Amino acid sequence: MPEEIREKPKIADKAYVGADKPTQTPHKKPKGGELSEAEKEANRQISRERIVVEYGIRKVKGYRDVRDEFRLAQGIFPTVVSVVVGLIQFSDLMN
Repeated sequence: MPEEIREKPKIADKAYVGADKPTQTPHKKPKGGELSEAEKEANRQISRERIVVEYGIRKVKGYRDVRDEFRLAQGIFPTVVSVVVGLIQFSDLMN
């Protein structure tokens, strides 16, 4: 994994609160309480950043070769995924 990606903060959903790896997670509402406006805004910001990644994952999973069982030689799977990502980026540029 490239160093630039490895050093970026990881953004996760509430399921990862307390994970051992450093992650940015939304604030959970305290039992019987409410979140402050600052915590709500922080949660909105995290959601804005995560949605871009979630949409990208959805687009990649739209291709059957990536979503279903891969039947070709395992060595070419990274190439297939790279082609899929390239097609998605090309499609986004054309739209």
